[in-house]
Amino acid sequence: MTAPALEQLLLDFICSSSFWNDKTSKGDIGAAWSADGLKWEYRQQVLEESFHLSYPFVFHDGGDIYMIPETYQAKSVRLYRAEQFPYKWKFVTTLLSGEPYVDTIILKEEEEYFLFTLASGGKLRLFYSKSLLGEWIEHPESPIIKNNNRMSRLAGRIVKTHDKKIYRFAQDGSNYYGEKVYAAQILKINPREYVEVHVKDPILLPSSYASYFYQRAEERTSTVWSSPTLNKNSKWNHDAMHQVDALLLPEEYRLKYGCRYLVMVDGCG
Repeated sequence: MTAPALEQLLLDFICSSSFWNDKTSKGDIGAAWSADGLKWEYRQQVLEESFHLSYPFVFHDGGDIYMIPETYQAKSVRLYRAEQFPYKWKFVTTLLSGEPYVDTIILKEEEEYFLFTLASGGKLRLFYSKSLLGEWIEHPESPIIKNNNRMSRLAGRIVKTHDKKIYRFAQDGSNYYGEKVYAAQILKINPREYVEVHVKDPILLPSSYASYFYQRAEERTSTVWSSPTLNKNSKWNHDAMHQVDALLLPEEYRLKYGCRYLVMVDGCG
């Protein structure tokens, strides 16, 4: 992410998110603003199509800011570029077509682009390309997940940590939609190989499940319940948690804001 774009995100806390349009009975993409990252003000609709939009994955590449929203009704993965971030977006190209792809994320690693997307049959498919614009080639290990409702559907951007580890997040839909979030560490990824290992316990879960996991977290001296918004008594996330978006901050911003990551999660109470 370029410094001006990062400065705008950090100082203005602008967030792109999906919302339900009652007039059209479908999802659109909107923008919200916050001065401190805690209290949010909805600004405006920023993208509308004739089909449902959700799960906006916003990222930087080559000096531009892009977005891939979920467009499963169009049976495609569509790429948009910001002409005036975050309020004006222009359609660039279709990356994949032919299936109702869901919750798509792109990871760039060693000058290769990797596209993760949930496809028909609950399969997590993996594609790679030398260019963001394609040609996208299906990975020889794809589908990398099948017949696993806990780990197949993505739950947010793939994160590279401060200690060079790579994690992807997954929505647990084994009991009902968007129940919890699990993580998988990606150990190897290149055009020929893909290896990941699943983290045993959920990283996000509704507070209704917390009585069991809270005790285990205490035993492991985990800090997962130290936040006032993520604790066993919270009501806003009593029923479900299914999205997490984490941004690793550059060193100068860590000192300025006193944290290593800027993280947003959702919940249903």
